[in-house]
Amino acid sequence: MTETEPTTRDVAVAMLRAGTATIAEVAWLAKASHQRVSYWAKRADIDARKCRELYLAREWHANAGRLPPKHKRK
Repeated sequence: MTETEPTTRDVAVAMLRAGTATIAEVAWLAKASHQRVSYWAKRADIDARKCRELYLAREWHANAGRLPPKHKRK
């Protein structure tokens, strides 16, 4: 097994903390296993699922009053 670069790990942990990506998405981006990314999150004391839920709730409430753009028919 090779060790991932610290900058990759730091960015991955920041994404998990912000809730902008799931563990699976971060693992794919970092080219690391799901278990390794889960370990990074646990080591940084991050509950990735809770962070993702909070992020999605904030986005939902921020965009709740906006209607999707209408498409013009030709």
